[in-house]
Amino acid sequence: MDTPDQRLRSIFSAPDRLDELRAIAPSDINPRRLISAYCAEIRNDRKLGSASLDLHASALLQCARLGLVPGPQRHVYLILQRGTIDVVPSYKGLILQLKRSGEVVSVEARCVYACDHFEVHAGTDRRIDHRPDLTAQDPASMIAVYAVATFANGTHQFEYMRKSDIDAVKSASRGADSGASPWTRWYPQMAKKTAIKRLIQVIGIDSADIAASIYADDASDGYADQSAEPARPAVDDGRHPLAGARKHSENEMVSFDD
Repeated sequence: MDTPDQRLRSIFSAPDRLDELRAIAPSDINPRRLISAYCAEIRNDRKLGSASLDLHASALLQCARLGLVPGPQRHVYLILQRGTIDVVPSYKGLILQLKRSGEVVSVEARCVYACDHFEVHAGTDRRIDHRPDLTAQDPASMIAVYAVATFANGTHQFEYMRKSDIDAVKSASRGADSGASPWTRWYPQMAKKTAIKRLIQVIGIDSADIAASIYADDASDGYADQSAEPARPAVDDGRHPLAGARKHSENEMVSFDD
């Protein structure tokens, strides 16, 4: 019997399915590599591999829409919970999307600790002066987090948040204090993502994939208003994710190494 990843490969090897992925994904995403990376996640995560083929097809299409590929770079996480697969961008995924927009050259997010030198200058000369003391940093002594975007014209925009601000966001998250929560396991990374999301609100980049990523992240954490889901690209005709799928033999399967 075929494994879940083999069945998913077979279905999305069809030319019309590859064309569908190309139509909804950003131009820098290779559909074959996306399928290969997604299937590797299924093989490596027994719990994720137990999900239905329908759920995997929907999640794969969502990865394509966001332009985020699962895998070692951890631009996106696939989380099986509450009867669905949440496609959740990481802070690295949000940075990738900001740079893909063409308006942002680079994005930096950093945590600040009590031992660091940290000054925020407001007013007409807005800037951050952060000199980390790497020899004395204690994860328990985090006091703030900030994110800085550099634009093509050389200007900068930043947002910073106190730890109390971050903890207020955390407390509103579904199951934030459970052992399985990303807030429990990866607090610094979640803090950075929160600062980047705040920065995105300020700089106001009009990007469908960024808006969809923020909605997906908020929905997974329990923040989002389910009635306010961003519109999907017009090429997504709303049909069942496996509609039109046909059976392929092993001889018909294409290589995913190109």
